[in-house]
Amino acid sequence: MIEDMEAKHFQAGESIFLEGEEAGTVYLIDKGKVEISKNSSGQRVVLDELGWNDIFGEMALINNNPRSATATAIEDSWVYMLKKEVFQNSINSLHPFMKAIFSSLVNTAKTTTEQQIQHVSNRS
Repeated sequence: MIEDMEAKHFQAGESIFLEGEEAGTVYLIDKGKVEISKNSSGQRVVLDELGWNDIFGEMALINNNPRSATATAIEDSWVYMLKKEVFQNSINSLHPFMKAIFSSLVNTAKTTTEQQIQHVSNRS
């Protein structure tokens, strides 16, 4: 699968993708750090800071939804990108039960993230 991935550099402060955009790629961090944030009631909420070997952008591809958060390089970063078609072909080759597990995990992560955002918003 690595042969299907493209490497790309993002400068510190550069957006990798924005909340609400159509998802077309999943990312693997090779070097650097990426911040995942979400807009909640006009307030930017940082959800996570990711580094080497972390994967992001997969939730939108699994559930075929728009991006649920924004990803921004917080230092110069190199990432490997896997296109939606290659990712979905890999997922589609799985047993239906395994696909259901992936979908369930994504829904659980999304619910947990929404609860985290609500908690942070209530403290402000």
